Amino acid sequence: MTPAKDGLMLTEEVAEAFGVSGATVARWGQTGRLTSAQTPGGHRRYFAVEVSALIAGQSREAARKLAVAERERLAGGLG
Repeated sequence: MTPAKDGLMLTEEVAEAFGVSGATVARWGQTGRLTSAQTPGGHRRYFAVEVSALIAGQSREAARKLAVAERERLAGGLG
């Protein structure tokens, strides 16, 4: 798993990491099962730290905390 240098992953990358379809990942993002960010064009990107944590067996709660911290870190870098 090689995320983009911004720490975000494409739907297809997440699907490959979990061994599911892109539609499943999109549904997870829409329902909040995975934390996502939206691009200006409306596409979802997923936090690599959360995906890695879930694959490593961490709880969803612990993985979500990592994603929220990463979102805050990235947002801080935009201003």
